[in-house]
Amino acid sequence: MKVKSEIYRKPLLAAGVVSLGVLCFAVYGEALGYYFTSMDAFPLLLTGRIDSLEDIGRIFSSPLGGGFPFGTYYRPLSELSYGIDYLIWGKDPMGYHLTDILLHLVNSIMVFFIAGLLYKGIKKGLLFAWIASLLFLLHPLGSAVVPSIARRQDMLIALLLSLCLLSFVKAERSERNRTAWYALSLMIGFLAVFSKESAFVLPVLIGLLSFIFNDGCDYGKRLITAVRRSMPFFGLAALNTLLHVYLFGSWGVHGSSGPAQNAAAAVKSFFMLAGPLEILHLSAPLRAATPAVIFLTAFLFLANALRRHGVRGFLNEILSRERKVYTYLTAFILTFMALFTISGKSLDFYHYLPNMAVIILAVMALADTFRKKWASVVVKFSGGIFTAYAFLYSPVFADYDAWRSSSELTRRTIEETETALLSDRDASRIYLINWPGFIGLESEAPGTNSTILVSYSMDAWAEWAGLKPSRNVEFIHVSYASFPAGDISAKLNYVFKDREIHASAEGCLISPSKFPYKGEVPFKLRIDDDMTSGTLVFTRELQDNERLFLYDVNGIRIVRKAVYG
Repeated sequence: MKVKSEIYRKPLLAAGVVSLGVLCFAVYGEALGYYFTSMDAFPLLLTGRIDSLEDIGRIFSSPLGGGFPFGTYYRPLSELSYGIDYLIWGKDPMGYHLTDILLHLVNSIMVFFIAGLLYKGIKKGLLFAWIASLLFLLHPLGSAVVPSIARRQDMLIALLLSLCLLSFVKAERSERNRTAWYALSLMIGFLAVFSKESAFVLPVLIGLLSFIFNDGCDYGKRLITAVRRSMPFFGLAALNTLLHVYLFGSWGVHGSSGPAQNAAAAVKSFFMLAGPLEILHLSAPLRAATPAVIFLTAFLFLANALRRHGVRGFLNEILSRERKVYTYLTAFILTFMALFTISGKSLDFYHYLPNMAVIILAVMALADTFRKKWASVVVKFSGGIFTAYAFLYSPVFADYDAWRSSSELTRRTIEETETALLSDRDASRIYLINWPGFIGLESEAPGTNSTILVSYSMDAWAEWAGLKPSRNVEFIHVSYASFPAGDISAKLNYVFKDREIHASAEGCLISPSKFPYKGEVPFKLRIDDDMTSGTLVFTRELQDNERLFLYDVNGIRIVRKAVYG
């Protein structure tokens, strides 16, 4: 019977891969028609552009996106991926979106193969592995990542970390070519660390993998072996850090502002990975209390287990043959939650990689058998709820149209900006006022969608599009308005009166820019208490080279002087 199942295994694997490919393009194929989306798109495209061999050296000595106002990041491998796209596709956004769709597909296939290996001892394990890969392919988090080329880094690191860990496992289990497999694991780890800083947890993941799956009886020796195995990967993280500081003078990566931000990141991370709880729309106190209660319960359970079994007995339990996979997947997820908590930043797309482990764990809980009936009921119920959430809130059933709206709005605004600049050769300092900045809320998944028109992004666009350096154009972002996700029919209304520009928009929020111009701005922005309307008050006349671009969903208005009456 076993031989017969092995005969059918390869055709079933092939069928699973083909079905994932068809579903991936059926769900995300629309993105091939999108323009460049996300605020960070053009800085990444500009820095990653390859026109000569010298540009490759520039990529490896430049910060991500040329350096952002909110932090300096060193991710040359991610930048290089945009350069490769540029060599193949030029400035056609379709090719860049195709790369992202293929990356998501490959990661879904990785889930299929990894789950297939982990589920080998489970009846119909290959079927459950395909279900896990399908859920990852369709999970709502994918909609927050795939349509935005700026979030490719999270897909890239997911692929590289998975390959690195698989190569390490192969090295640990192989009788032959162990050194070659270790070298391959280290090489892929290098690529991961230089793709995104999240890969700095790789030494921890390698150490946990070595300790948990080591069959030795002496836990002290297992720990020493795990530390020894992880040290080369720690060296990779140290190398990235040293190069970062050497090239840019300081670390410069966004960090936590205090315990409150750490706590908020922990809560956000918990709800992002425990997806179904987001449906409940809990109030802020309940959102904070829920993970606190769960972790307190887990702590009490752990303390009781240690009291009953002792440290060695407890380790024997969680590292037993039938539990060690659960232990590692749980440790994998908690490692990333700890990373996001310590850094104080937990955006939705950060969870793309740990979500792979969450889904594999949830489906494994559904497929596995448990000796204790109560444990079986609790685990299978939790796994079933998560599976239902991932499927029912996937792009198959929910129309996440905010990226579509973002693409349309960005394309239209870029075209109109080009037209305005070509018809006004004297304009060199452009103030961007109340344009539709964020579509959807950055705190929600998968609606984290935005246009590209902040100062640093517009400046990068001007250079990438060829306006610079032949023409000195400077964009200054003063304010933005927040629109409901997917809604681009709302109007920003401007009224000119008494040297003031009054802006209002029903259902929208108007806020001061996060990236204010450091020089003199010829007006002040006043925001009403209810954050639904604002007033721009002129403090001086615009100079001959200054222009005021008022963006709304219907076009751009250009004001060359302060307006009266």
